[in-house]
Amino acid sequence: MADDTTTFNSSEAHKDQSAGTFLAEMATQIQGWLRDNTFSGADKGMQWLLTATLPDGTKLLANQLSAHGHAMVKVSGELPDGRPALLICNVHAVQFLASYIQRAKPEQPKKREIGFHTGIGNPITIEQ
Repeated sequence: MADDTTTFNSSEAHKDQSAGTFLAEMATQIQGWLRDNTFSGADKGMQWLLTATLPDGTKLLANQLSAHGHAMVKVSGELPDGRPALLICNVHAVQFLASYIQRAKPEQPKKREIGFHTGIGNPITIEQ
């Protein structure tokens, strides 16, 4: 009789749950989403941004994300009123939303980058 169970060791589970792995996967997903929108033309005259939302509804426009240890992330950015902000939290305590907004002057694109510092290999930078 065949055994239908799947086994894994704790180091594999730890890798799947680490903040660095989470940020690297998020960067990969965002890069794919941006390519799809560029290919379809959905991004014309638009600028993408990444927002971190906390459980209490606080929103933070993210400029840089980095992994700290196993389950902590640091999000550097600004609040909606323009004040600079730094958030350090458990990876499960925040949600991220990538979206587009209308550029102020479509003929002059504003260059902006978001850095993903995963602790795994080189940092990943996505240009806006």
